[in-house]
Amino acid sequence: MSLRKLAAVFMLVLLAGTLPAPAQTLPPEMEADRLLLKAKEKLDNRDYHGAVEIYERILRLRVRPELDFYWHYGSALLEVGRLRQAKIILTTYVRQGGRTA
Repeated sequence: MSLRKLAAVFMLVLLAGTLPAPAQTLPPEMEADRLLLKAKEKLDNRDYHGAVEIYERILRLRVRPELDFYWHYGSALLEVGRLRQAKIILTTYVRQGGRTA
């Protein structure tokens, strides 16, 4: 093996040790929190379709979201014209929130 090839292999071995390990899967609750941050960013940028997609991903995690999740999700649904779903989600917000909603 030539010196150049040997140096290249050596560099690859060194670099392989410094590369990050593949991402580990987060527990559902932590993944939901991460996604909520992304959804807020979408809402801040008025990307309501993107926010709705993220809220639907959160629902698929089968975690119990905080009460304000329903408010933000329902509002995003209104913005994209999904009125029937928005009504269901916002009704959930009011029912779960009781007097505090």
